[in-house]
Amino acid sequence: IGGSSSYQITITIPNTIPATFDLKLVVDDQNGVANVTEINENNNDFIQNITLWLSPEINILPDLKLCIEGNEKGVFNFAAYEQLVKKNPADSVAFFKTNADAIANTNPIPNTTNYTPQTASETIYVRIENGNCFTITQFKLLSEPCIPVIYNHFTPNGDGINDTFFIQNLKSFPNFQLLIYNRWGKLVWKGDSNTPDWDGKSNQAGVISK
Repeated sequence: IGGSSSYQITITIPNTIPATFDLKLVVDDQNGVANVTEINENNNDFIQNITLWLSPEINILPDLKLCIEGNEKGVFNFAAYEQLVKKNPADSVAFFKTNADAIANTNPIPNTTNYTPQTASETIYVRIENGNCFTITQFKLLSEPCIPVIYNHFTPNGDGINDTFFIQNLKSFPNFQLLIYNRWGKLVWKGDSNTPDWDGKSNQAGVISK
């Protein structure tokens, strides 16, 4: 009489239980029968209303791709992802360079409208927080060479308009080599990233381009 005991248990809430529910705690009971006879047998249970802390629901973010030329680095704008990733407008969003920073909520990326990655493929980690819990997701920034566009004619007549054979985005590949052959299969011109665009004249000894 007058004594007390303290105990601690861990319970697992099944996924089928709703976010808000009543948890009933019962003491001095074994299969509906009291273990100890008491003056008052009607005060051995307690009902507590529980609201679970749930991680924020999110939308999966697609990777961002950017076309670059030569050795330049792509500049990305992923500011719109702040709204795109979250399903609850009240959630807060921050972007990080590492998963460890995202978990610790340290060193967030300050500028998401003008971000330059240091590698051709860089992972950005996103922390979405609802005040109680957080979710981490990610997406990639991919810098890829631009697809070359080959035009089927040029007019090397010295008028300053379309005078050279130009392949758009070819310099996205810094180690390219371009070979031009005449209709008889003879090499008439060879160039690379350090060579001016072809002006219709041969740069191979003893070969006429026309």
